[in-house]
Amino acid sequence: MIKNHQNLVELFHENEKLKKRIEDLESQKERYGIKWIDKPEAFEKESQNRLPIVTEVKAKAITSLDFSEKIESPPPIF
Repeated sequence: MIKNHQNLVELFHENEKLKKRIEDLESQKERYGIKWIDKPEAFEKESQNRLPIVTEVKAKAITSLDFSEKIESPPPIF
């Protein structure tokens, strides 16, 4: 008799848990749209411990610093 009572109590608690879970799931299906997840971007994670490596690109080097040449601006528009 006691064992049957314990089984009934366990079944009752399990039933209550399942009802709660069903209510939670049903309330979620009413939500539409984008769900944002707070997750750090891969770049943020990787950039915390890494330093950028700068290398020279000779094709893009500035070879002349002569600013004596006059750069003509377009005429003003009135």
